[in-house]
Amino acid sequence: MSGTISFSPTIRWSAASWLFDWVLTSLAETVEDAELAAELTGLVGENLGWLGLNDLTDNQKAALLRILGGGLRVKAERAFPAAMQGRDDALRHLDELSRLAVNTT
Repeated sequence: MSGTISFSPTIRWSAASWLFDWVLTSLAETVEDAELAAELTGLVGENLGWLGLNDLTDNQKAALLRILGGGLRVKAERAFPAAMQGRDDALRHLDELSRLAVNTT
């Protein structure tokens, strides 16, 4: 299975469900908006596999774009074991997510 973050109707980032869930969980741990954190956690818990940024309030969308644009690589480098199979590919995929967020802002 996979999960998708939709930046717009034509710009989407998809990843294996484990990486999508890791991203949403990381976002939930980082955002200051408790309602948004609960929504992100709920998406993971319900295994929905979809986050549409245009479904969020402007402030919520801006907060996520700011976090994603800053990149999750450093957090991932600490969280993903050095010997993890596919680690470099996952890190590159997170870099792509960051680039999409920067280009959306």
